[in-house]
Amino acid sequence: MRRAPDSTAPGADFRMSGPEPHGPVMMLRLTGRLDGKAAQDLQQRCAEIRDQGFVLVALDLSQVSFLASSGLGVFLAETEAFKEVDGALHLVATSPVVEAVIKLLNVDRFLSMVPSVDALLASISA
Repeated sequence: MRRAPDSTAPGADFRMSGPEPHGPVMMLRLTGRLDGKAAQDLQQRCAEIRDQGFVLVALDLSQVSFLASSGLGVFLAETEAFKEVDGALHLVATSPVVEAVIKLLNVDRFLSMVPSVDALLASISA
């Protein structure tokens, strides 16, 4: 008898698509639970993007339903990693859950949060 996938298993409900170019910015779209396993996958993907020479990255977080401390840690670590190569990591369209965690822990002052891709592109070209 085949069992249904365990939705509580690490990374079980997480998807990441991209990167896809939006002007000078490479966009990753995240969906589901950003837990420990998913955070490792995200950090690896960000490193791969940097290794390819891209320094402006945006994470579309509009469909993220859960943010573990490890996910938040990746946001902070990757913000610094992109700064070291004269780039930037931007959090775009954060879901209410993600925004609540970021503001509750008072780390929003360390992260670039923008409401939309259009707003991000406008701020870069300004």
